[in-house]
Amino acid sequence: MGVRESHSNSRRFFMFRSLMITAIALAFVKGLSAEAKLSDDLIKAMESAGNNQHIGVLIWMEEQGDLSGFGKGNYHAKAQYLRDLASRTQRPVLEFLQAHKDGVMELKPFWFVNLIYAKVTPPIIRELAEIKGVAFIDISRKTRILGGQPSRTDITKTKTVEWNVSKIKADSVWYQYGLSGDGVIVGVLDTGIDPSHPALAGNFSGFFFDGVNGRTNPYDDHGHGTHVSGTLAGGDGPGPFTEDIGIAYNAQIVSAKGFDASGTGEDQWVLACFQWFIELKADSGVNIVVVSNSWGSTDRTNLTYWNPVLQWRQFDIVPVFASGNSGPSSETAGIPGNYPTVISVGATASNDDIAYFSSRGPAPSQNPWNDQQYWSRNDWNYIKPDISAPGVSVRSSTPGGGYDSWDGTSMATPHVTATIALMFEKNPGLDYETVYSILTNYAVDYPSAGAPYPNNDYGWGRLNALKAVEATPSLDRAFIRTLAAQFDDGSGNNNGRPDPGETVSMILPVRNLGADAHSVVVELSTDEQLITITDAISNYGDVPSQDTSLGDGFEFFVDSAWRSGLSGDFYIHITGEDSMGTFEKWDTISIQIGEPMYFEWYSEGFEDGLGDWAATGTPTWSVTSEASHSGSNSVTESPGGDYPNNMDAYLTLQEPLDLSDAYFARIRFWHTYSFEESWDFGYVEASTSLESKEWTQLLSVTGEQSAWTEQVVDLSDFIGEPTVYIRFHTTSDFTVTEDGWHIDDFVFEKDVPLEGIHISLRNLEVYDYVGDGDGVLDPGEAGSLIMTLVNRGTDDLTNGVATLTTTSPYVTITNNTLDIGNVPAASQLIDTGFVMQADPNTPRETVAEFTMVITGDGNYADTAQFSLVIGQKLRSDPSGPDNYGYYAYENSDSSYPSAPEFNWIEIAPSAGGSGTSISLGDDDNEVVNLPFSFQYYGQTYTQLTICSNGWVAMGSVNSSDFSNSGIPDQDGPRAMIAPFWDDLNPLRGGEVAYYHDAANHAFIVEWKDVPHFGDPSALETFEVILYDPAYYTTPTGDGEIVFQYYQLSGEPNFTVGIESPDETDGIQIYYDGDLDRLANPIESGRAIKFTTSFNPAVAEDKNEDDRFVLSFNLNRTIVRKDAELRFSLPNRMHVKITAYDATGRLVSRIFDDEADAGVHTLSWNASKLRSGIYFIKFKADRFSKTQKLIVIR
Repeated sequence: MGVRESHSNSRRFFMFRSLMITAIALAFVKGLSAEAKLSDDLIKAMESAGNNQHIGVLIWMEEQGDLSGFGKGNYHAKAQYLRDLASRTQRPVLEFLQAHKDGVMELKPFWFVNLIYAKVTPPIIRELAEIKGVAFIDISRKTRILGGQPSRTDITKTKTVEWNVSKIKADSVWYQYGLSGDGVIVGVLDTGIDPSHPALAGNFSGFFFDGVNGRTNPYDDHGHGTHVSGTLAGGDGPGPFTEDIGIAYNAQIVSAKGFDASGTGEDQWVLACFQWFIELKADSGVNIVVVSNSWGSTDRTNLTYWNPVLQWRQFDIVPVFASGNSGPSSETAGIPGNYPTVISVGATASNDDIAYFSSRGPAPSQNPWNDQQYWSRNDWNYIKPDISAPGVSVRSSTPGGGYDSWDGTSMATPHVTATIALMFEKNPGLDYETVYSILTNYAVDYPSAGAPYPNNDYGWGRLNALKAVEATPSLDRAFIRTLAAQFDDGSGNNNGRPDPGETVSMILPVRNLGADAHSVVVELSTDEQLITITDAISNYGDVPSQDTSLGDGFEFFVDSAWRSGLSGDFYIHITGEDSMGTFEKWDTISIQIGEPMYFEWYSEGFEDGLGDWAATGTPTWSVTSEASHSGSNSVTESPGGDYPNNMDAYLTLQEPLDLSDAYFARIRFWHTYSFEESWDFGYVEASTSLESKEWTQLLSVTGEQSAWTEQVVDLSDFIGEPTVYIRFHTTSDFTVTEDGWHIDDFVFEKDVPLEGIHISLRNLEVYDYVGDGDGVLDPGEAGSLIMTLVNRGTDDLTNGVATLTTTSPYVTITNNTLDIGNVPAASQLIDTGFVMQADPNTPRETVAEFTMVITGDGNYADTAQFSLVIGQKLRSDPSGPDNYGYYAYENSDSSYPSAPEFNWIEIAPSAGGSGTSISLGDDDNEVVNLPFSFQYYGQTYTQLTICSNGWVAMGSVNSSDFSNSGIPDQDGPRAMIAPFWDDLNPLRGGEVAYYHDAANHAFIVEWKDVPHFGDPSALETFEVILYDPAYYTTPTGDGEIVFQYYQLSGEPNFTVGIESPDETDGIQIYYDGDLDRLANPIESGRAIKFTTSFNPAVAEDKNEDDRFVLSFNLNRTIVRKDAELRFSLPNRMHVKITAYDATGRLVSRIFDDEADAGVHTLSWNASKLRSGIYFIKFKADRFSKTQKLIVIR
């Protein structure tokens, strides 16, 4: 980015359900409520928008394409598979949008990832979230290209190589190896290109895509894209052209414009460019090997581009991204550059100093960044950028034939892209992993002043194109490299990774990037004392050029004394033959054994004050009850309001943390914050001395995070230190102030157990096998409790027994005593023995409290308490209850007996009704006597105040408040009932009337065609009905209230709800665009009943066989002979199970027949198949699932 200025026994580790569906990499939670499918940013936008305002959204589908079985190449087949998937799964969404055209302004389906962009109204968004198959809906955001103003302007110069080209020794590549990117096609996703620029003569491929304006001819209305293209390929190297600004001067450029004249790119524009590059490669055979991306966002955790990047990788396109220009602070590298799946580039000056503006790491230590399957190096450890290159005063081409010197990581990025083009010219068969490994390995120690490497300033160092090209394997000899290992621990806990105490089979695939190889053998060895290799030889046979082989695998045993989470080092000795004789290669791999086990050593919830924490600076950190994650209190530097200007406040833990005996340590806390973006900050800092002036910054936050979120901060930099101090630090500038930082539930953990036996309960989950299988115990369902018991102590628990009880009247525990046996010291146990049943009449989201007592030998006893939420409320459930006990039922809550029916009662005399008209002025009210006593929030009333502004209030109220607010709120009248509270004006038309319906024991107030004060053309017709409590009884004796809406104008700002007499309780259905998560839009034909009666929903009759969930799984994913397949069916249906090889060829029809409801297990003999990857496809009814199976010999 350029800158504008130079500035069976189920008690093992066994999971019964999959919580997440992998969308290539981005995980979507299935079974969410409609409201939970909306991102927080989208909800905020919807709250501030009117119902008729259009919002751009990205609609992610649950089912995402898995291309892992297609292998390298096969681009056309991959694309067809993705197109078919999108066509099938997007149909319901597209048909819905087609039927609601009035609410749709823009529409763009994508197939390379299963995603739809649409610009639609908030009501449409809410209905989209209800469609089955929609996983998540996010707002469409903008990314930026920062730059355009030159740091120096130059038009002509004499023949000489630019400093930046010489600095990375690209000119040495030209002269020593004759490489220039010839025959290599590179992509540039930017602001476009000026192909007529003299420096780019012969470099433009002719392929151009405009994702912004849809033009067909290439252009660049900003200049940024032409500048980076010049650095990539401008000039002619050793030739006569004087302007040698580029590196791979014979490369061909494919240009996509995703950013407008201001340097802004909307998500849908950029995603269209992503897809176009894949289309070119899959449909037209244009072999794009790398794409340069000098753009990004300051957002550090957004995942919009996570899947698109991985799809590029699946189509063998290397993604290179700018790290960003938000330095020099740490944790400023934004997306997509901070993804572990891309090569991100920082910027250096001519003296090799890192540029002040260059964004720094580390990347976020959270999912999916912390999932090591996405790491290209075992030692990546969140390092960003990955590599650095010249990015200060880089002279290159600009539209119209000029040359300017610009600054930015934008300018650094094409240096790396061009170097990759040189590498591909030497070896066209390179893959991403090899490119990444070579670039980072051969940038080490450049420059020496930046050492030690890697670090979060330079990454692995400054780019050296000459060393990278020299390290690229040639095509005249075999070049074998190992790929990511795959594990089978079926004899252990079957979690697919090595753990202490397990014997593990390991497949270590290899790929040949050089000439054909024969008789390839790999030998595995290790110096680790606690690892025993039981099968050290894997035979790979012949491995042709550019081919991959799995080998027949290794086996090793890890002693149970291994410290979980540490990695074991293995040596790899590769031997074989090629056309020039025998070859051998030594390599090392590091394999993580188990996950770190963390034990809590310190915690503070601030319920009794600051405890061990000291507050210094201005303002003073203090405990507040304004907000909390748990309990009543949290701690903040700004209680009661905004923080001041020039803030410099510290909250320091006075007790040191001891990390001298730890291998892993971290702190965790929950927080919310609101700081002026990029000007005011909150920091987590650490030091080995309280008096030190040098504190290490571990985390920085700015901007806003309104929801309580858990933050994990790694302390690995301080491992081995006996005293480590932690502090929170907040700063502000001299202008805008915000609400500041709220922190709660601070915890320090390390991988060192406590003395004695310490059993704790963590990771509670429910397997609702008699139900819908969504992991939530719903009313009427039965399920087992999947719990993880952790022994945080140094002593073993022996002969353990757990007893479970509950105080909930809605839950029955089938077996409340469980023999848990032994739980060794510093270990954990997963158990599923407790079984429970939820009463069908349980109100959804009822909280059930449980107590578990654990006993064992030696008079050990401990107690753990936890709660479970029964069911998840849906839009078809009532809102509430409030604290008093009122529920709000809509006429759409049809499964509930208390739900009202819309039955308009016309009482306005002007419309032929029998009511009494009230002569109300603007902001006026009238008190009338009720024909019966009416109890409301426990108080009895005989009068009612009727206001022109769409509300009534119990009793006589001297108010006519026209300015609506939320509920509850001290604004407005007491004991208010608000069917449509807004500034209405009967003086300009319409009618307000009341009527006693004696036959039906009801009192009705109607507002008929009453206009808004600000818009006389916006007319509203609605009514409120009070029912006599003597005839319509409730458990509390309170009367029932019904709102009905006959005709609404669509005006978005008003309030709907009820409020208690003391204005501290109530139910808000709607307030100025904020609709209750369980409510449906307030519209014509809607009826809402408020009552203290709760009658459970009437459940549909279910077949006995509905207790089973439709599912399919392989028991083991790596087999030598027999594969065990398990599936369950909710009812009798036809089942088809087939097996395919990696090319898509059908190799076996495993099962094709009717099967009864229940759980089924099949054994399939795979002994006649060759070693390799196969895919098992299961289909039953509309359910389809494919799993990968590895067969070894």
